Amino acid sequence: MRVLIALAAFALLGGCASGWPDTALYQGIPQPEGPGSNSTNPADRPTNVMLRQRVQGLFPAGSREAPLLDWLATQKMSVRRYTDEDGDVRGSGVRYLGTWPCDRSVRVRWTASAGVIETITSDEGGSGCF
Repeated sequence: MRVLIALAAFALLGGCASGWPDTALYQGIPQPEGPGSNSTNPADRPTNVMLRQRVQGLFPAGSREAPLLDWLATQKMSVRRYTDEDGDVRGSGVRYLGTWPCDRSVRVRWTASAGVIETITSDEGGSGCF
């Protein structure tokens, strides 16, 4: 009976993990190996470092926001933008990958003023199965 339960759990958890989507954001970036992969600080995890470098390389501070919005759409990310009373923007793009209990997300966050990116970063979160 324990063997059947173990096999069922393995099949369930193995079936829910998904690979990176076939879009430019993920090309050549290794998938994380699970919670805390390679670092206890999420910002220092190799996957997050590479995602951040990719996004900041394509859309550095000082570049226009409009091309970023178009690019996020091609990455199939859901985008939210909030404009404050001064007209400055806080934005985020997110794509959820996999299904529960092995779901995770990739996010791009930025701030912009007058259509120009001021800050931008990206990270992956929620890797692993519960």
